[in-house]
Amino acid sequence: MRLVVLLILLATAASAVACQKPAAKHPPAIGHMAPSDVPDMPYSDTVHEYDDWTVQQSTAFVAAMTYSEGGEMFGLFCGKTCSYYTNPNIPCRIGSVTAGLLSGPGGSMAITLRCLHVKEEGQEEEFMLIDEDVTDLLDGASRVSITIPLPDGTARVDIYSMKGAEQAQQDMLDRADARLASPGPTV
Repeated sequence: MRLVVLLILLATAASAVACQKPAAKHPPAIGHMAPSDVPDMPYSDTVHEYDDWTVQQSTAFVAAMTYSEGGEMFGLFCGKTCSYYTNPNIPCRIGSVTAGLLSGPGGSMAITLRCLHVKEEGQEEEFMLIDEDVTDLLDGASRVSITIPLPDGTARVDIYSMKGAEQAQQDMLDRADARLASPGPTV
């Protein structure tokens, strides 16, 4: 359910930007939603699984994602544009921005996390869009971690398997390309 909500929110946020065809290796950045926006998300179906990664699709988006051992989500979604995202289950205020760190075997990168809320079946969920394109850092990684500082001076670290990520993301981008090439409305 959380995944469905996030993906729909992301697809809705993407509609704020002109239609861009996602690149196979470097997806375009997402547009930003107004701080008061809390969109409702449509249901998505799992269309394929690649090791630890899943590809899901709805009428508004297509996404590739994985989960940490604690159930937090990390992935890439495409509506009309694409964005990496996470759901660390940390309360955040709509529109707020916080710094984070994405780390993998190839190095680390400071990231900007932008809080968005979405509703699914009446329940509001919080997600964070990653403003930067982190594709290069993810390439070839077996696992990555996202570190987010907390108000009490500690940090939250979530670790994600990248096993199956390359295949899942390519499948997702191919599906996004097909959606953009076909006639009819897209979000």
